Amino acid sequence: MPHMPKLEGPAYKAYLLLRRQVMLEAARINNMSPRQAWGINIPGPESVTYENLLPGPDASLKLVDLTPEHLGITQNSTTEYGYKFSLSAGENTSEVNKTIDNGRVVGIYGIQVLEKQMGTASGPATAALVQIDVNIGGREARVWPVQNVYDSPNNELYFLDPIYIPEAKTLTIDLWAATAADVRMAFLGIYAEPKE
Repeated sequence: MPHMPKLEGPAYKAYLLLRRQVMLEAARINNMSPRQAWGINIPGPESVTYENLLPGPDASLKLVDLTPEHLGITQNSTTEYGYKFSLSAGENTSEVNKTIDNGRVVGIYGIQVLEKQMGTASGPATAALVQIDVNIGGREARVWPVQNVYDSPNNELYFLDPIYIPEAKTLTIDLWAATAADVRMAFLGIYAEPKE
């Protein structure tokens, strides 16, 4: 079960609508009714709440927090949690490149930068990551300016236009950097999959 993000206002509503979309799409691609898939009736978009989108005990599918492995990024002891990217200045293409597994749906609603380059004697810390481009099936689906993530609480940024990616679609993510830097970050999201 994914944790409840610390959202409010329009970002919270965007998250709830994403959660609803992921649940409906996961039911569809697994050839189930929403009731069979989640053990609940999925409410209309105008009346969604976190509580009425909690799967029932007899659900056939489950929602979990998005992990690096869901996006095809292998974790090891040198990367710890999150995605460590060694970026050059400008566009870094296909930093994430993953065809979503059958029966699964990925939803991305934000990012968290887990560390920031340290300042030097000549200036403050650098906000290296400035933009994220999300492509689905080779077509640009979202462009998220993210430079202000460095000034936000907990270095987290939530998108008002989150996105979901269903099974068999290829997701590629390009990262734009203002300067060459190692950036450790995590994509905040949810992942729908069949129960084992």
